[in-house]
Amino acid sequence: MPDTRQQSPADMIRAAFTAKAAEIKSRRDLSDEGRARQLAKALVTARDDMTINDPKNTEKLDRRRADLRQKLFGNPRNWDSAATISYRDAQDRADKLKGPQEAAALLERAIMSGDEFLGRAIAMRAMNHITLKGMGDGWAQVADRWVQDQDPYTAEYVQELADLEHDNTDVKTRFARGLSYTLPTPGDLSGKDIDHMAFEADSPPE
Repeated sequence: MPDTRQQSPADMIRAAFTAKAAEIKSRRDLSDEGRARQLAKALVTARDDMTINDPKNTEKLDRRRADLRQKLFGNPRNWDSAATISYRDAQDRADKLKGPQEAAALLERAIMSGDEFLGRAIAMRAMNHITLKGMGDGWAQVADRWVQDQDPYTAEYVQELADLEHDNTDVKTRFARGLSYTLPTPGDLSGKDIDHMAFEADSPPE
């Protein structure tokens, strides 16, 4: 049976480049240098396509992390100056916490007194401690406790942010991501200035 599985964008770009490279190598109207230039141009174009289509490229991840942090811990536009000052004071208190146990105790007091500003500030401090080990030093429990009193969307945002932060610190994940959206350099271009050759590819055929 034929393979009907849908190809990923990376697979399609890779296949298109392979076909284009074969076409270029078969051209007899170009010299060896001319074919190399055209191959370089095709490679640069394919690599640019990879970057644009990569759902986890660095630029997109950074934007999403910033967006999630704003949703969770930023100052809403409808806050007045008094609310903004109160939140800033709460952040100062959270920054002075010496560890997760102290943070957990202060968070409980914030929840009991209905101090949403302080609770949010403590949760932000906890999320800043995300590590490759998954916040195993106790800060995860602090973040989880805060999430319990929030709406379901908050829990989803926190989980997504935690996953993004984890992936950003996980060497294996970053390496695998890089491999999935990269193209190997053809042997014909090994050791050559590919970008410069691609720039020269639009010159008259040799």
